[in-house]
Amino acid sequence: MESLGVPRHKPKEETEARKYTGADSEILRGEKQAPFGIGGSGGGVVAQEKVTVVHNEKTREVDLVTKYFKQLTGPDSLESAMSAFKLLKEAGVKHIPVTYRQVGPTEILMTDYNRDDKIAVGGNDNEKAKDLCINSVSNLPELLSSINEDIQRATDAGINIYTDCYFLIIPKSGEETRIDFVIGDLGGIGYANQDERSDLYSNNVKRVEYALLSFISLHVNKKLQKEYAQRIREWATSLEVEK
Repeated sequence: MESLGVPRHKPKEETEARKYTGADSEILRGEKQAPFGIGGSGGGVVAQEKVTVVHNEKTREVDLVTKYFKQLTGPDSLESAMSAFKLLKEAGVKHIPVTYRQVGPTEILMTDYNRDDKIAVGGNDNEKAKDLCINSVSNLPELLSSINEDIQRATDAGINIYTDCYFLIIPKSGEETRIDFVIGDLGGIGYANQDERSDLYSNNVKRVEYALLSFISLHVNKKLQKEYAQRIREWATSLEVEK
């Protein structure tokens, strides 16, 4: 049995990575890296890892992130995360990790968004982003539109998405910065209960609004924070009025 929340694999150790569909890929594990992201209580830790994928006797190296879960069942566990990925995929939600595979009973390998001079900033602590500050956002209307499309897909499928699920992907530096996003922390995502259904879209909007406002307050030039915060609030209000 692997230790929960702790990397125990050995470099070049052979294992299988399982898709949510059940399909397997043979991989060789990479060097253990120091964790750079720490979730909330019970949420686990994440670390970068270069794995070797073996397919039809051919190998290729892939840079991924490994999440080490501290819980196997419950609201923020490996089990709930794999289930959430399946729900979002089937609902047609676009901005989810391209790679999301279970490795053994305690770990998930997923797309690494902290590469190519970019950083994923979200609700969990990310050591790579602690001193990050950008001057301006060049694609805010496009970003908000993409977020709303995915919120609508999730809501139509009856899925709750929480504030700390969102990550904004930004360059480490730049004057006018283009931002993308991913719903990357899937622990706790699931179907809304019957009492939540009537207000589900509104609640999903409010949660992502809070995530965006938190990002602005922490990582955007102070001279522009008020302007961006107002634009985000107006966007959120307009969605609730339209709905």
